[in-house]
Amino acid sequence: LAGCCAARQKNPGFGDNMHLDSSLARQSQDDAFLLDGVDNSRLPTTLQLALVSVTWNRIVAGGSEVLGISIFRHLFEVAPGMLRLFPFRDEADVYQSRTLHALGEEVVANVGRMVTGLVMLQDQTRSLAALGRDLRAKGILQGHYDVFGKVLMQTLSKRLEDGFNSEVEAAWASAFGLVSRAMIANNYAS
Repeated sequence: LAGCCAARQKNPGFGDNMHLDSSLARQSQDDAFLLDGVDNSRLPTTLQLALVSVTWNRIVAGGSEVLGISIFRHLFEVAPGMLRLFPFRDEADVYQSRTLHALGEEVVANVGRMVTGLVMLQDQTRSLAALGRDLRAKGILQGHYDVFGKVLMQTLSKRLEDGFNSEVEAAWASAFGLVSRAMIANNYAS
């Protein structure tokens, strides 16, 4: 973990008073980022971002296809009605579906990009807003972000086992909160 934080400290753009883009983000004195147009009340700290990165890398090491299937299993346990939003909804065994496997890997890749992209917040915020628009067009509702957040936490808890403690949970909650707010902002009517 210390190595992760040390590497981040050496990254150009994370020095004192660094401005990524005055219209999108600025680093505050308490080592959190503030985003214009997004609720900034619970942004991740450097330590939380490091925890998110380390724990994500740990669970992805088991294979992105297996992780993607696990995420979808949890999703359909928590919100069975969401199955109707996916093209594999009518297949006899959705968990054997090639489409589900591919989509699961895509979800894992997107979360992985989010984890990596948290360091490059300016570009990531624009990409997340575009992804949010695309998902809204596919029928994803604002409330589905909360459902996916719960599913992601459940998947992390099961995959990390004892490594999923309150500090890791808070780090992921903060990071996912930031990401979901960026995806929701300006894409859904209040």
